[in-house]
Amino acid sequence: MRFLPGWLRAAAALPLLWLPIAGCKTAGVPHGATPSTPAASSAALPAVSAVWVADQGDGTYKNPVLHADYSDPDVVRVGSDYYLTASSFQDIPGLPILHSRDLVNWELLSYALPRQQPAAVFDVPQHGYGVWAPCLR
Repeated sequence: MRFLPGWLRAAAALPLLWLPIAGCKTAGVPHGATPSTPAASSAALPAVSAVWVADQGDGTYKNPVLHADYSDPDVVRVGSDYYLTASSFQDIPGLPILHSRDLVNWELLSYALPRQQPAAVFDVPQHGYGVWAPCLR
C-alpha cells in the first residue's frame, strides 16, 4: 500500500472504520467469554492505561514498542544512545527526533523541521509530498 496515492490508501482503510459501529457485540470481550458471562463484565476486564507503555518492568516488553505512526524509521547508535527519526510526510513540525538507551523506552526530543519550505505550498495539505524515509547517517 506504500506506493498507492494517499487518497487511495485512505479509501482502502474506510471499511475498517465501520467495525466499531457495525454492531459487533463481542468487541472487548476476552477470548472464550460471551457478553453474558461474568468474565465479560467490565469489573473482570483489566484497567486500560491512558498511556501506552511497552516496557513491562520485568526485563520484557510488548509490541509495538512505539505506539504511534513512525513510518520508515531509521535508528543510529551513538555510544550507548540510540536516535530515531521517521517519515513525517507533509506534517509540521516534521522529522521527529527520538532518543533511547535500550531501544524500548523512547523519548521525543524535538523535530528537525519546524516548517517545510516553501511554506506557501505546505501550509495546505500536500498528501504524498514532504519528507519520506529519512536517514540519520
